[in-house]
Amino acid sequence: MRTEATSTRMTNDRVLAMFEHSDYLREQAAKYLEQAKKEEDSSAINELLQLATICEEVANDMDDRRVSG
Repeated sequence: MRTEATSTRMTNDRVLAMFEHSDYLREQAAKYLEQAKKEEDSSAINELLQLATICEEVANDMDDRRVSG
């Protein structure tokens, strides 16, 4: 019984960490997009947009894995 409770707590902690990390990645994506709006150099803009896209994709992938178990 004690092992089951520990296992459940570890799983819940892991899910919470995934929530927090995907939220963090989305915050980073928003920062990259804001910076891209202020940037004048087209190569820098492209890099920031790519970083934002990667952050969003990883966050979505984490959320998909969390939901699927």
